[in-house]
Amino acid sequence: MSILETRGLSRNFGGIQAVASLDLTVGEGEVLGLIGPNGAGKTTLFNLLAGADVPDQGKVYLEGRDITSWPASRHARAGIIRTFQHGRTFANLSVLDNLHVGTHTRRRAPDLWGALFPWGRQSREEEALRRECQALLVPFGDRLTPRQDEAAWQFSYANRRRIEIARALAAHPRILLLDEPTAGMNPVETLEILEFLKGLKAQGQTMVVIEHKLPLILPLADRVVVLDHGAKLAEGHPLDIPRNPLVIEAYLGGKHHE
Repeated sequence: MSILETRGLSRNFGGIQAVASLDLTVGEGEVLGLIGPNGAGKTTLFNLLAGADVPDQGKVYLEGRDITSWPASRHARAGIIRTFQHGRTFANLSVLDNLHVGTHTRRRAPDLWGALFPWGRQSREEEALRRECQALLVPFGDRLTPRQDEAAWQFSYANRRRIEIARALAAHPRILLLDEPTAGMNPVETLEILEFLKGLKAQGQTMVVIEHKLPLILPLADRVVVLDHGAKLAEGHPLDIPRNPLVIEAYLGGKHHE
């Protein structure tokens, strides 16, 4: 069953076509890998799916409902949650507070009584969310958990990526859009994230993953879509994609990379 779909999606910037008449489907519980050369339109597509930008043509559907014109905040409340190509954390907030930000779409707005006397229901909600955020740090082990009260600016780039992923999960995403989740990570760290994402997949988490590292995408994705100049160049099973002549030429850089 398709949960997210685009039909004829296009986006131009000053005559440059970043996304070109793109038809795309994402199934419930599927992990869709999205690859392509730099400038292929991958991040622009994420901006359109997450409501950070609007297309010039085409539609975006969530479970058959047209959400093309929804603002990003409404996309987030509907469960379309994304990370960014260049990791974004709140530098002066602690790790735990960064994760708390991710819960904002699920919080109940306090009534007048709750605002005046926050030690009641609101306090219980805050404590429950704190415990939940702490639990989200556990899979990242010693990289984050012992340092949950430290400010994000003190962490390495790779660890800030981990914080961003954990913050996205704090929003309880229905569809998780991951833009190069292992950027800045060495092979050991990349393998850790691969195993973590496999765990999410086993739990049924729907994901669309942009990644340049094929050793991460190929064992993780159920299906791979290759973009080139904003258009779909190829689509298929992960094991078939590296052997596709069009992909070898456009993405891998030539036949010597077979």
